[in-house]
Amino acid sequence: TVPGDIARSCDPGVAGATVHFVIEVAGAPAGSRLEVRDTTHATLLLSQLDPDGSVGVGPVLFPMGASAISVQLLDAADTVIQEGAFLVTVEDTTPPVIDGCGPRTLECTGPETHLLLSLVGLSASDDCDPTPELSFAPAALPHGTTTVTATARDDAGNTSSCSFDVTVQDTLPPLFTVIPTDIERECSMPHGAIVAFDVLAEDVCGIASLVCVDETNRVIDPAGTFFEDGVHTVTCTATDESLNSASVSFQVRIVDNLAPVLVAPNDLSLPNDPGECTAVATFSVTATDLCDPAVAITCTAPWGPVQSGDAFPIGTTLVTCVALDRAQNRAEASFSITVYDAEPPHFGGNAGGAATLVTDCEGRPIGADAASLGVTIEDNCDTQPIAECSPATLLPGITPVTITARDADGNAATTTVLVTVLRGAFHCEVLRPLDPHVDNRIHAGRVVPIKLRVACEGHEVTDATVTIDAIERLATDGTPIANELVEDPGASQDGGNLFRLSTSQYHYNLSTSGWVGTSGVRHRVTVRIQRAGHVDSLCAIYLINR
Repeated sequence: TVPGDIARSCDPGVAGATVHFVIEVAGAPAGSRLEVRDTTHATLLLSQLDPDGSVGVGPVLFPMGASAISVQLLDAADTVIQEGAFLVTVEDTTPPVIDGCGPRTLECTGPETHLLLSLVGLSASDDCDPTPELSFAPAALPHGTTTVTATARDDAGNTSSCSFDVTVQDTLPPLFTVIPTDIERECSMPHGAIVAFDVLAEDVCGIASLVCVDETNRVIDPAGTFFEDGVHTVTCTATDESLNSASVSFQVRIVDNLAPVLVAPNDLSLPNDPGECTAVATFSVTATDLCDPAVAITCTAPWGPVQSGDAFPIGTTLVTCVALDRAQNRAEASFSITVYDAEPPHFGGNAGGAATLVTDCEGRPIGADAASLGVTIEDNCDTQPIAECSPATLLPGITPVTITARDADGNAATTTVLVTVLRGAFHCEVLRPLDPHVDNRIHAGRVVPIKLRVACEGHEVTDATVTIDAIERLATDGTPIANELVEDPGASQDGGNLFRLSTSQYHYNLSTSGWVGTSGVRHRVTVRIQRAGHVDSLCAIYLINR
């Protein structure tokens, strides 16, 4: 018996719905199999041997729309005995929800400001559509306040709207599109020269006026103004119709032709500072000038300005120093600073400790490196120092491994890790009457015979210790909710939790007399296989009450 057609609304935040349904089976012949398929999406939902009674399917996440479900009961020869079908339909009837509706104030982006979702800051959510579409009307606004309607639409055509006021304002200053650079001129008339320059500013929302003044607040005409000898600061200010303003400054230098005298130190060579890939260097640079008693000195390396007391990287750095007087006459000198790496790599993590590696079941040789042994290597300069292990290949047992780390400059350090190599896990084969791939139906209260065969890469193992490690009662989602104890030997015919060896098989008669007898209750029996020199192996058997 199959259920009738099922209709569901989508689950919150998911483009689909989770559905659980039951197939009723009565009188199925031995060896039959129940198969349930979603033929629309070519998915096998259930395959169960010897079905009987209520067979639950799910929970199953079905996508939006209709999914055709086929139910077939097949005999042991895979011949269909009986079949049925029904539909599972997932629909979306709920409109989106708009979050964040309320007054907004935006900065203008032109004569008209176009509304963008990133500007307005609204968001829309929908139970079924993770990305509902959000639009605005009107989409372009003038300065001032306008009522805007936001509309959200999901994939199913459901819509919702809200209205709010948007105020467009201008708080940004004008932008300089042509900015004068510092200007230097030779004196061309007594005590100075006439200087002209180009400057231009624009405003997104209106027209900007432009005024330039010098350090004495004298108005400067960009078309041409007289400057005395020396250094002058000119500031140009642009102001828009909303009284927002922006300024740029530059220097006008009327210069002489006498350069300073610059003295730089000899080349330097020094080791790195401890733990660093740099070294702090101290040096002295001096300059004198007949016209300027306070000459400015600037020293630069390839990455930018430097000074005495700065840290310099490994290698040779060329330092160039420039002296400028107030008339911008300059002198230049260079020297080199060489820093060499004298520090070996440092070990961390499991250095000097012990580690365990696992090879295959047969105990073939396994490679060892610093990472697999949990050893970290850091170097003050080399981000990838080379590490070598000796020996690099290990057999099962305990071996001291020496790790040598060497950086790019040839500095080296060593450490030792005591490595234990274990053989890999055994193969566990669950034998009939139990099947490791399905829930084995049992009568609660009766003895369940468990038979195992243990192998190592195809070879039978008869000297392992095999025990019942845990018996867990499972919830419907497979989560353990209770532990069952191994029963008294008077009921199970086996004492404690140890399997007994019979020829090449391991046997244990498990009593379930104290278990919950409710139909459909599932248990997971975990068996642990142990042998010295191997990692423990686990296998699981699932039981379900009839």
